Amino acid sequence: FFISNGAAVKQGVGQSYRDNIVYRPSAENVLNVETSLEFRLFSLAPGYPQLFARVQTDTAGVQGILDGYILYVSNAGDSAILGRQRADNFVVPLANVNISPGLSANDLYRLRMRAENTAPVNLSAFIERWNGSGWDIIGQATASDSAADRIATEGSVGFGGYVEGNYVFDNFDAQDLNQ
Repeated sequence: FFISNGAAVKQGVGQSYRDNIVYRPSAENVLNVETSLEFRLFSLAPGYPQLFARVQTDTAGVQGILDGYILYVSNAGDSAILGRQRADNFVVPLANVNISPGLSANDLYRLRMRAENTAPVNLSAFIERWNGSGWDIIGQATASDSAADRIATEGSVGFGGYVEGNYVFDNFDAQDLNQ
């Protein structure tokens, strides 16, 4: 990533999405959180913009390893995945999100994700499009994660991407739902 006009521009890289994450320091870890991130596409295909919650900061800095919940847009721009990321495995999908209408290179979008509770972990995902005066939901899903390897401890929030560099991020935010 590099900063241009106050926004984080995703550069094309050759390593795993697990190594392309920007995240808050461990002193800001939180359990119940809603996190959001605005993004614009430079072109289609989107290149997998990603939003994270409950990132385990002890693994986030280890090459090829990442533990956390992830919401990412597919490269086709018409769907997203809400999932659990553990270690160096690929994401375990917990919910599919249909995006309608699909993403375009001319609009402003927002990814929003909530992670609440521990047994089970309740997750909500939203993809929104700016209409000029407010946000329209163009995709949403929920999931309940009760698996033995669910992420039931507090963690950081962050954003990232895969190898492509087709988007710019802005207005990253996180709200502690317990405050």
